[in-house]
Amino acid sequence: MIDLTENEGGSCAPMIIPFHALIDTTQTFCYFDGTLDKDGKEVLVDKFQIPQNGLYIDNDVEAKYFKFDTVQVLPLVNNKIPVIILISGITGSSGEIAACHFLGQKNVTVIGTKSAGLTSGNELYYVDKGYSINLMTALLHNRKGKSYDVGERINPDITITYPENIQSRKEQHQYILENKSIFINKALEFLTSGGI
Repeated sequence: MIDLTENEGGSCAPMIIPFHALIDTTQTFCYFDGTLDKDGKEVLVDKFQIPQNGLYIDNDVEAKYFKFDTVQVLPLVNNKIPVIILISGITGSSGEIAACHFLGQKNVTVIGTKSAGLTSGNELYYVDKGYSINLMTALLHNRKGKSYDVGERINPDITITYPENIQSRKEQHQYILENKSIFINKALEFLTSGGI
């Protein structure tokens, strides 16, 4: 069970690299930057490649700064297990990328509420004198072939619904934090019923 219900974002690399051995393909997500080819099909960029040997190398400034530009992942003994991804309305940005990293895999089930809808790709541009701007440049694209629209949320396979009196995002946020056991219990119920 991978709990992303309170994951509001940050850098996605530390969130997905530890799960290397649980992924069944070499490419899980990428981005659509609005470019179409001559046949009108989406041109996909920044494809996240999973190295066969588990050695991840990232040359961007952020990775070097935080010293995770080179990471060797340890193998898991049993990687053919059911994987449950828990998401909520709090799950945003790189938390959504972490969820998307698993979407489309047969042994994976996503449980929770719709995510926050921060499924864009951003790029940091340095302006001058220490100033920079983080600009949205692309949209997240999953391995099932879906590009997310601006503000589009990730839908779980098994949905947890809010009580009728919970309406606003603020109320939903508070409900998630106060009722974490609902997400975990739903996952346990699914697993014990022979799910996946």
